[in-house]
Amino acid sequence: MSCRNKSFHKPSQEAPYLKSTPATPQDSIPIQLAVGVFDPLSENGLPTLPPEWTLKQYPKNKPGYYILQFSGPVLQEWKDALIMAGVFFFDYIPQFAFILKMDEEALEAAQKMNSVRWIGLYQPGYRLHPSLLSEASKKNVPIEIIVSLFEGEDIIIVRAELEKIGADILDISLQKDRIKLKTAGSKINAIAKINGVKFIELAPLYKMSQ
Repeated sequence: MSCRNKSFHKPSQEAPYLKSTPATPQDSIPIQLAVGVFDPLSENGLPTLPPEWTLKQYPKNKPGYYILQFSGPVLQEWKDALIMAGVFFFDYIPQFAFILKMDEEALEAAQKMNSVRWIGLYQPGYRLHPSLLSEASKKNVPIEIIVSLFEGEDIIIVRAELEKIGADILDISLQKDRIKLKTAGSKINAIAKINGVKFIELAPLYKMSQ
């Protein structure tokens, strides 16, 4: 079964791993990201992102990064079941959510679990510090940014992808999985779409340590 695009938007009766009706104020469980606070099952749904900051799906037969929200306080047995299904856990997100890496088979298994409230793509727009939004609108103005990668990603491969985009690599921290680079604001959305990218922020004034 392939991942259906509508599964990442408002609830539907055809998406059994989501609630089929909007959440009420009593059972609302918001997710807190840098881009904002939202309940994916509420009437307002997901944060509104420009098309250039979104993905409809990941390439077929390749793992991707998702946000998965549990239905309540997280039990270890829920996490263990997902790990057994081939899911890799990363950062915790309030409330009751995690960033995960999984392929289509693991996604199918997660969709069927009663403990799962919602699953959605970890969109490129979620990977951006809010202060960068205004910088990204300055299309041709070069800025220095820090690109953080998920643990386990090949930083050399990501570097090659960044160079293809036209980024000027300034520094690499192998221990911290971070790359400092200079690029035009118009390139930031393409950088955010690189699969292994976790977060992007403005570079501090001090030099990165190795």
